[in-house]
Amino acid sequence: MIIPVKPSPNDLRAVGDTLAVIEQLQKPFCFAIKMVKPRTHIALNALQVLAQYGRVAPVMLGDRVDFAESMIDGLTVSELSPKSKSSEEVGQLWTYVNSLLGKN
Repeated sequence: MIIPVKPSPNDLRAVGDTLAVIEQLQKPFCFAIKMVKPRTHIALNALQVLAQYGRVAPVMLGDRVDFAESMIDGLTVSELSPKSKSSEEVGQLWTYVNSLLGKN
């Protein structure tokens, strides 16, 4: 299970309630930090907080316009802009998740 989290105080406060539900389901999980603004301390702080509660994906998804633009036509960012930084980050996240699933 992937838990997407924005590096914001509100999202971090919600982590406890989210984890309570996941623990009831007894499912493995990892956090994925999304909508990250470049060169900000808040993303690093979010990483440190989340790491106290569980595994955090080693790639953060940036806050980029092409994520929203891809949804206009129901596409993924990789379909809309396959050579973009966003597409690269999604690919890295998928590689990481796939490795957790043991499907390298």
